[in-house]
Amino acid sequence: MTLVHASPGDLWRAPMPEADDAQLISTYRPCGTSLVVYAHIHRPYVRRVGGLTVANSGSVGSPFDGDPRAAYLLIDAGRPQVVRVEYDVEREVSLLLRFGHPDARGSPTRDGRGDSSGSGASAEMDGGVAEVARVAATHERFYIDPKLDPPQACAASTP
Repeated sequence: MTLVHASPGDLWRAPMPEADDAQLISTYRPCGTSLVVYAHIHRPYVRRVGGLTVANSGSVGSPFDGDPRAAYLLIDAGRPQVVRVEYDVEREVSLLLRFGHPDARGSPTRDGRGDSSGSGASAEMDGGVAEVARVAATHERFYIDPKLDPPQACAASTP
């Protein structure tokens, strides 16, 4: 299995669920695994194309697919499936607002379309957890460089 934030070598560009088979294959086949999981677009799905399974994990609090339930990907015996869980979205929004979270008005979403107002939001989300995991798995020492735009996980070259 390969896990990336968006696509190999790019934290911010990722195919959408409607991408044609050729785009998914050209983007993820070079990973060299039969299962590739990515996030970034906040729209969960599983597709099998040409011996390759591509899956998007969705989002727990900011889904962009019109379904306000939390979404995550469960992989059992190598087979991914999207799991949806209902939760009290209004309670979570209220808690975020009460504690002054800087993104309280945009997450979690009330309508599953990317922001709590229902007007939609950009798929350019911050994050990169999968990329940090990738760098951490391949380098003994790494750091997050906040000066890069967007911030990125980098291998440490000096002790």
